[in-house]
Amino acid sequence: MSIPKNESELTVQWLQGIFHDYGSIADFAVERVSGHTGMTASLVRLRLKFDSNAESGAPKSVIVKFASQVMPDFIYQYFYPSEHGFYQSHLADPNLIPLAKCYYSSCNPQEKSFILVLEDLNGYHSGSLNHGFTEKRLMNTVTFLARLHSEWWEKPIADAHWLKGHMIQLMIANGDYPKLALLQLSRTVQNDFLDYISVNIDKIIETAKRLQRTATEPPVTFIHGDSQFGNLFFDDNDALAAVIDWQLPARIKGVYDLSSLIGLSIPSMVRRKYEHNLLDQYLNQLTDSGVSGYGADQLRLDYSIALFYCGFRLLGACAATFNGSEEHLIWAKECLDRVQSFFEDWKIWRTVGIDQ
Repeated sequence: MSIPKNESELTVQWLQGIFHDYGSIADFAVERVSGHTGMTASLVRLRLKFDSNAESGAPKSVIVKFASQVMPDFIYQYFYPSEHGFYQSHLADPNLIPLAKCYYSSCNPQEKSFILVLEDLNGYHSGSLNHGFTEKRLMNTVTFLARLHSEWWEKPIADAHWLKGHMIQLMIANGDYPKLALLQLSRTVQNDFLDYISVNIDKIIETAKRLQRTATEPPVTFIHGDSQFGNLFFDDNDALAAVIDWQLPARIKGVYDLSSLIGLSIPSMVRRKYEHNLLDQYLNQLTDSGVSGYGADQLRLDYSIALFYCGFRLLGACAATFNGSEEHLIWAKECLDRVQSFFEDWKIWRTVGIDQ
């Protein structure tokens, strides 16, 4: 049976093959998912109608994720196989990671096809890069990340051929992609920090190449890779209920998850208020989970280097999607404020060896 590439190719027969254990599907309806369609995928909600003999646990709705058909080739070769591989692996352990139930997953990079059928998390609360953060949610997420990282701290991961690398390698290997977008953005948005980046873009890319080895130097662990608020769901008590979008998992330093959560997810003023407490919480939780030999100074150095990559990832994504509208201009300025503020607070140019 062929794999649907978009919602128009979905059929009752195809869905029946997935949900046959729950009964017979009579019909389904398609809804667009507002607020959660990202750069690299198209999401729809399916309202499923089963016959009267359906099992009591039959899902009333599910989320279906398709590959975008307009992405650069590296997205098809890296992002989708990684997410498919994760959900098929022993790492997708609901006893360790709060997950949406995966009903089906398929990926064929050569045909640029990918589909993921997941539990609908509509009853939970999620955020985005613009909203959704509270102190309790931040602390609960950091506690989860520390526990996940401690589970795989300096341990090999068997049967993980689908872990193809990490985001830093991807950024460097496709340096022209963010470079051209950033240069274009600098011609539209007037900002001294962005001007400095544009003038020194080649030096910055060379520095990123030079420092990429630090991400895979011990201690390393298994990370989500994109733990910003748009990929997190919480219950009514702000407990972490599910983590989605496993497109960037890697075996590198755990601080790259922290940089996504803290650097990407929250405005500068919020970050400055909670950042050091969050780092302390992470280190304390690692220690409580049995990790030793990783001190506060090393954590903060690793974190500052992770922010270097995090910053260019955020600006690159912002630049690549910038369309010149007033809404995008406001978001571009917010991204620049976030990145410039943590570059200044952590003296990142000096840390990575670029003179300003």
